[in-house]
Amino acid sequence: MAAGLTALAGESRAQATDPSGALRLGVIGVGDRGRDLIRAFMRTGQVEVTALCDANPSRLKVGRFLARQETADFEDYRRMLDESDIDAVVVASPLHLHAEHTLAALDHDRHVYCEIALAHTIDQCRKVTEAVGRTGKVLQVGHQYRYAPWIQEGVKRIREGELGQVQRIHAIWHRNDDGRRRTSATDPAAARLANWRLYSEFSGGPLADLGAHQLDLANWIFEASPETVLAAGGVDFWKDGRDLPDNVAAVFRYPGGRTLVFSALSTNSMEGTQTRVFGTDGALVMTNADAALYWEPRSEHSAHVREDAGTDATTAPTRKHGVPYRGPGEPLAPAEDEHVEPTQLACAAFVRSVRQPAQPLADVTAGQAVAEWACRATLAMAEGRLVSGEAG
Repeated sequence: MAAGLTALAGESRAQATDPSGALRLGVIGVGDRGRDLIRAFMRTGQVEVTALCDANPSRLKVGRFLARQETADFEDYRRMLDESDIDAVVVASPLHLHAEHTLAALDHDRHVYCEIALAHTIDQCRKVTEAVGRTGKVLQVGHQYRYAPWIQEGVKRIREGELGQVQRIHAIWHRNDDGRRRTSATDPAAARLANWRLYSEFSGGPLADLGAHQLDLANWIFEASPETVLAAGGVDFWKDGRDLPDNVAAVFRYPGGRTLVFSALSTNSMEGTQTRVFGTDGALVMTNADAALYWEPRSEHSAHVREDAGTDATTAPTRKHGVPYRGPGEPLAPAEDEHVEPTQLACAAFVRSVRQPAQPLADVTAGQAVAEWACRATLAMAEGRLVSGEAG
């Protein structure tokens, strides 16, 4: 699939946008994430948000304020695409609408920045991928942590072999929050849609809304997609009518005996959000704000790949009786753009990709792999069985 998309990109019919002019954006979905993206795009200083689409008029008013100008406002995305003079579309609608809105934008000859996950079903993922190849437009998926300097530096160090042979990744997204949004909507259907992340008709639950980021990092680090997944979870604490789980544990197996273990929890925040990468020579711990390396102490019975660098090769004293190391490690502090939030870096990268044009780092291939495996993990959880890449 990746090879096919690369070939199609070389024959892209997309024309480079005038680098001297601002990129004109239309935004579909001006909820919390849509507003975050408007702010991030505006901070790049390279765009104008000229059109907004949302069924809620009050959101349009806020979006117009963030855009710092009068915008063309719509309740129907089809009218926005037909009537607005825009170069690209930001899709920040509820997940079950991502594919519908993205496909329409591509077919209207617009580039697309689509929030995660790429789509709600495996079939939708494949339709979006086909449309990107058919139209030659740039599509970037909202895997913004690919653009975080500390994560890029960590992946670089892994590629250079500093962690040795990487066999395991533990991804944690723990919060103490019911995830329910307070809404003034009196209509039950509107109130339900306001909390779309809690219901399977609109969303994929923690695996798609949260785990997508860390599943993407695992795919990037392993340079592969999973082969199988096993998952468990349920509505075990927040008995409020939701039908998507409030906790999830999933095990993704990759080629070469490598594994991603993912945990999402909504009743305890001690571990926060972090991705731990374990290699034979060291470990890398990445959060949403920083990263640090930890070297493994050696013994004649320990696994190792790197040449012995002497006693200073480890930040940890020899561990006794399995007590975990709690020292600082070696912080990764790349100088370039370290102060900039990953979403802004991702938005700036999208503008560059459109102007060149070029395939973004978080392209449709990466987005499809994550969204499809989130769907398979949900199936594995629902049916209590191991699910392979053949499912879907």
